[in-house]
Amino acid sequence: MTDPMTDLDAYTDEELEQALAGLLAHARGEVLNDAEVQKFWQLHQEVLRRRAPPETSA
Repeated sequence: MTDPMTDLDAYTDEELEQALAGLLAHARGEVLNDAEVQKFWQLHQEVLRRRAPPETSA
């Protein structure tokens, strides 16, 4: 799996969800540092982007 900071498009949907789940499991009971928080939001935004319905041209 590639580094999420560099190329989220290289992730499959399953890998993306596993990376997000892994980060959340790591965060349980801990305070995340700035890099971990940034990684979480990048993964989260990519999941949302992929789940959004495609835009249609009017």
